[in-house]
Amino acid sequence: MALSVVDLYSKVLPRTNCRDCGYQTCLAFAGMVVSEKLPLNKCPHIPGEILTWAQAELDAQYREGKWLKKDMAKEALVLAREKAASMNLGDISRRIGGELITRDGQTYVSLPYFNSSVCITLEQITDSAGHELSRNEQTFIYMHMAHGGTKPPSGVMKSLKEFPNTISKVSSMRGHVEAPLQKQFAG
Repeated sequence: MALSVVDLYSKVLPRTNCRDCGYQTCLAFAGMVVSEKLPLNKCPHIPGEILTWAQAELDAQYREGKWLKKDMAKEALVLAREKAASMNLGDISRRIGGELITRDGQTYVSLPYFNSSVCITLEQITDSAGHELSRNEQTFIYMHMAHGGTKPPSGVMKSLKEFPNTISKVSSMRGHVEAPLQKQFAG
């Protein structure tokens, strides 16, 4: 039987909120154990036989990937790569304004990017020095490739705040897009 956060809290943990595990509440600790594989033995108040049983249950559900926290940025990059994988690099270079280059048996698209350029293959995107771009940057470029890149932006933009349930996206946007752009242009 897989242990959900509530199951772990109600059946295994002492529910004392003693903070001996380093978390404010037993429920917060349970959430970290279930979703991020925090060791259950960080709670010193679980009897040995219950700890052994619960850890075996958790190990089984970890192997199945059940209730584990997902890396959404990684999943977005995988999806973007899949969308771009069926495309011909030669066609892509013409559509998005890049230059098709073949060097050492490797074909890639060189695309102007800020004050440098990026090298795009169907497997990865690197800067001109060969360093891999961040997952967010790669996702953006692959999605641009997959959606054609033939139509210029309309200039009609919507704020993330206009969409429902986007407060966390706004803070993610600040950290992963706005701050790196500010740093890039600060000189």
